[in-house]
Amino acid sequence: MTQYKIVKAISQKEMESTVNSLIKKGWTAQGGLQIINDEYDILTFYQVMVKE
Repeated sequence: MTQYKIVKAISQKEMESTVNSLIKKGWTAQGGLQIINDEYDILTFYQVMVKE
């Protein structure tokens, strides 16, 4: 069964750290990184991760 997780971060450094940690635990990034810029100019980063 495939596990599915959406990672959300408020900085590039936080996203890199979280994704690298999950990769070490056997997770794989699925698709591209999404960056949302809201009306207050705050960036939010999203990455889908999967694990078989």
